Amino acid sequence: LNIDEPLTNIHDKRAVIKMAGNPADQGRDFDRSPENLKAILRETFRLEEFRDNQLEAINASILGEDVFVVGGAGKSLCYQLPACLFAGVTVVISPSISLIQDQIQELTELGIVARTLSGDIGPSAADSIYEQLSEERPKIKLLYVTPEKVSMSRPLINALESLRDRKLLIRFVIDEAFYPSKRGNPCPHFRDFSELPIIALSGPVAPPIQEDILKQLQMNDPQVFTMTFFKTNLKYAVRTKTQDVANDCHTWIKKHYRHDSGIVYCWRQDDCDSMAKSLERAGLKACSYHAGMTDEDRESVQNKWNENECQVALFTFLLQKAMRMVWCMRVA
Repeated sequence: LNIDEPLTNIHDKRAVIKMAGNPADQGRDFDRSPENLKAILRETFRLEEFRDNQLEAINASILGEDVFVVGGAGKSLCYQLPACLFAGVTVVISPSISLIQDQIQELTELGIVARTLSGDIGPSAADSIYEQLSEERPKIKLLYVTPEKVSMSRPLINALESLRDRKLLIRFVIDEAFYPSKRGNPCPHFRDFSELPIIALSGPVAPPIQEDILKQLQMNDPQVFTMTFFKTNLKYAVRTKTQDVANDCHTWIKKHYRHDSGIVYCWRQDDCDSMAKSLERAGLKACSYHAGMTDEDRESVQNKWNENECQVALFTFLLQKAMRMVWCMRVA
């Protein structure tokens, strides 16, 4: 399989895929070959099987539908695999610099060309990326940017318009889609490309927030898929919350994971900051990480984590990211 070939040249066997778990359009048929998609899953992404509703969401995306994926594990594959099938660029808008860095590192290790124009990249690196995007057939499959970059960068908008005019702008992906729901649409310019399909991804959120996400993103009649919220490699336990949560967390960490790193999830940004200070006073290397911080501060925390200078990271529940860890805790 040559994933650089346009989609129409990839598959030679067709089968009818029945959409599963989609309340927006019951019984819709998606006509793609699961055999070839599974081959790409194994050969490119080094995975053996699709998770529940992944294949259906991928098929809907391939056919140019607007797609909304809600849930826990496995959402990224729903746009990364389709991005590999088309001769063009998929633009991923994500509020988290560290999540962008993680995704690009993982994709690069898989041999998939992914770049970002956000973070601390210098002018020469940015110029190189713009030059690659201007090529007749860009090798970049996924371009990651923050909402702020889309809102404030005229060179980026010019590059996207050029890709669109050359029919090389494939789709937009809105990662952590609760972000516009909480703050209002922070990147209105991407809706200037309303003819392009959208994939929106969100963690587990209540139905009213899901409806608000669709409204903010102006997604009409999207195909909606729900992924499982549980991960089989995790153990779950529930404890009674006391008045001294910070001391309880410190005691639990010291008892069970004295030398291991982990994450504490809090509901509010202020809770992250105050908990981090309490754990620091108790002798743990703790850092808060949330959307209220600047890109530079979040990147500093990411670097501290990577260099083992931070044992405990404090996150808001909605701003989750992939970090290598042994344990995690949610303070509700």
